[in-house]
Amino acid sequence: MKWTWIHALAAALLFAGCSQTETELRVGASPWPGNAPFFLAADDGRLGNQVRLVEFASETATLQAFRNRALDVAILTLDEAVLLASEGHAVRIAALTDISVGAGQILARPPLGGVKALRGRRVAVESTGVGAFILAHALRQSGLTVADVEIVTLLPHEQAGEYEAGRIDAAVTHEPYAGRLRASGAQIAFSTGQMDNDLIRAVVVRDTCLQDHPGRLRKLVQALYASRTALADEATMARAARRYGQAPAQFGAAYAGVRPLGEADNAAYFAGGARKLLDVLAHIHEEMQIAHLIDAPVELAQLLTRVAP
Repeated sequence: MKWTWIHALAAALLFAGCSQTETELRVGASPWPGNAPFFLAADDGRLGNQVRLVEFASETATLQAFRNRALDVAILTLDEAVLLASEGHAVRIAALTDISVGAGQILARPPLGGVKALRGRRVAVESTGVGAFILAHALRQSGLTVADVEIVTLLPHEQAGEYEAGRIDAAVTHEPYAGRLRASGAQIAFSTGQMDNDLIRAVVVRDTCLQDHPGRLRKLVQALYASRTALADEATMARAARRYGQAPAQFGAAYAGVRPLGEADNAAYFAGGARKLLDVLAHIHEEMQIAHLIDAPVELAQLLTRVAP
C-alpha cells in the first residue's frame, strides 16, 4: 500500500505553525475511500505546486496534527470539526467533499447480529476520531449507550490482529481495513448508510489561513472538485485500488459506499444562510452532547465560511 503514514508527533516536528509562505498549503487526510481522488490528484500534480498533501494513518493522527498546527487544512468529518471547535480551535468548514452512505461499518463476530447484540461485548473503536461518533449513534439507535459495551481503543489498522486473536468482538472500521476483518469472518452489524446523511466529510480550515491565503484555498477547492471525476473510468479505479492495496472489485465496492459532493451539492448545503448544513450540524451537535463526546457547546454558525472555486 503506497502511503506516507505520518503520525501526529512526527508531523509536529516536521512542520511548525500555519504556513506563512506562498510556497505550499499543508493539507492532511486519512486513507478514507472517499479521499482516493485527492491522493491520485496529488500524485499527478493536479493539486498544484502550492499544495502539500500529507497522508496520515488514521483520523486520530490527522486531528492531532491539526491541533499541533502541523496542518493548515484537513479533510475531516463534520463531527470532528465540531470536536475541534469545542476544544477552542478556531476552525471553519470551507467545503464538503463526500457523504458516507455505507463505507463506514461496525463489523461483529458471528453469530452476533445487529447492534443490540453488542451489549457487554468488547468493541474496538478509534475513540478519538469519527469512530466514536459512529458507535454512539449506532448504540443510541438501538437503545444502548457506550456504558453498555466494553470499549477497546484501537486505531483501524490495529483492529484485525486483535480480532483474529479473539481479543475483540466487534470493530468500528472502514476500508481499506474492513476487508481483512471480513476475511476473518466478521459481519456487518451497522453501516453509515443508516445515519441519515450525518457522516459528511469536509475541508476544514484554520481561520488564520482562511484570512491569509484565500486564493490558494479557492484553487485547492477547485482542484478537489475536479479530482472527483477522475474515478469515473475503469483504469483510474484500478489505479486507486492498487494504491489502497486492494483488488479493483474490492475497492469499487468500498467506494460505492461514498457519495461525492461537488460544487452544486455545496451550493445547496450553503444556500439560504447554510440552512441545510446547519440542520445537519445541529443534529450532530445534539448527538455529541448526549454521548458526552464534547465538553463545551459550539456556536455552529461561526464554523461556516464557504470557499467557492
